[in-house]
Amino acid sequence: MKADDEKKLAERKRHAKVARDALGENLRAIRKKKKWAQAKLAEITGLSVNEIGGLERKKIVPSLGVLMALSNGLGISISRLITPGIWSSAWDGEPVVAEEKIMLEELAELDEGERRYLVRMMRLAIVHRRESLDSHETWKIQLP
Repeated sequence: MKADDEKKLAERKRHAKVARDALGENLRAIRKKKKWAQAKLAEITGLSVNEIGGLERKKIVPSLGVLMALSNGLGISISRLITPGIWSSAWDGEPVVAEEKIMLEELAELDEGERRYLVRMMRLAIVHRRESLDSHETWKIQLP
């Protein structure tokens, strides 16, 4: 194997470990926040209690189907499940996302006209998303 290939493989393994570890931590934090036992999460997602426990203990590398089941059951995106530190601190019980903090700082640096325009666009996007979710629930992925 070439040195570049070995570096790429090592990097992919490192990213997979970071995602697996983040999933374990985030899954436990979300479940605790909702005051759910592993059995309740298992019932909601169709996974077993052993799978939930293995994921939380970072012993299981989840398949895409498992990630989809968790995402659907918890009503959050897969990326929010596997992003490190996303659920570790909170304002009023909601996750604080580093990217959101950065975006708010960048928004504050804009002139008033640009800031008002972007805030208006975000409000329209939020209203549109809520209307779409309420009327269609198209965001849920049906598992076989």
